[in-house]
Amino acid sequence: MVLITLGVSGAAARPPEPAYPPGPLPIATGDRDTVYYSYGYAMLQAIRLRMPELSPYLIVTPSSGRNLDLVTQGRAALGFASADTVDSLTPAERSGLATLARLYDDYLHVVVRRGSGVRKLEDLRGRRVVFGVADSGTERIAERLLHAAGVRRTVNFKRLRVDASADDLRNGDIDGFFFFGGVPTGRLEWLDQVRPIRLIDLADWVPEVRSTFHSRLSIPASAYDGVDSVTTLGVPTYLVVSKRMDPDLAYALTAMLFEQRDTMAAVHPAVGRLDRRAAINTYPLPLHQGAVRYYRDTHV
Repeated sequence: MVLITLGVSGAAARPPEPAYPPGPLPIATGDRDTVYYSYGYAMLQAIRLRMPELSPYLIVTPSSGRNLDLVTQGRAALGFASADTVDSLTPAERSGLATLARLYDDYLHVVVRRGSGVRKLEDLRGRRVVFGVADSGTERIAERLLHAAGVRRTVNFKRLRVDASADDLRNGDIDGFFFFGGVPTGRLEWLDQVRPIRLIDLADWVPEVRSTFHSRLSIPASAYDGVDSVTTLGVPTYLVVSKRMDPDLAYALTAMLFEQRDTMAAVHPAVGRLDRRAAINTYPLPLHQGAVRYYRDTHV
């Protein structure tokens, strides 16, 4: 783990940008209408404008785990991944990975239909519930929460991507689903318009299932129309790269994240939550050496 002791608050001028190699730049994101996808799209636009030697394109994937696989295999240059999914890798699997920044926090949404009568976690007893995709951080935390609530053995569960989960809830094929995502998530905004939703408050369960990488957060009432504020779990999202990425390219991409942050936030407000103090905290992955150089060059 790279430790940096810097005063990094505020904006700062930086030295002239170093040269970096041109070429394709695949970005592993998430399902459309998720924050991973929106953030990736905002980055794609900024890179095309500010770094024309690169040819960015998006890869739509179902999970953080898949993004990490693609970066490890060299099939993606950048990938969005949650801290708990990174931590679930073995040390050998993590050994070739690094980060450019901690970007923002994802929130756990436990989504049900507003008129279903399900108001708390225990009400999912005997219900049809989606846990996310296989081997995902969402599935792991859903299992722990339902065990803690004493209803796991009664739940009829399946694994689906968030877009399919939203469709199934709209159609009445399931009674609820778990989903980690930024606030607001476009797919849930859409669902709330066509089939009003309720989010389950997890205040009673956060202390029982929270790990090193989880925090207690609130989804505000303003996130989704007519949906009350709830307490839930949050987990950081990192921008992951290979340690083999050219250091000058890593430097330039890290610089772009901060210099274009406010412009990119027009695509999704989660982009505006990028914070220089938090960005360097990416345990259990180290910062890429090019990103380290950027943070050192621009400290104030």
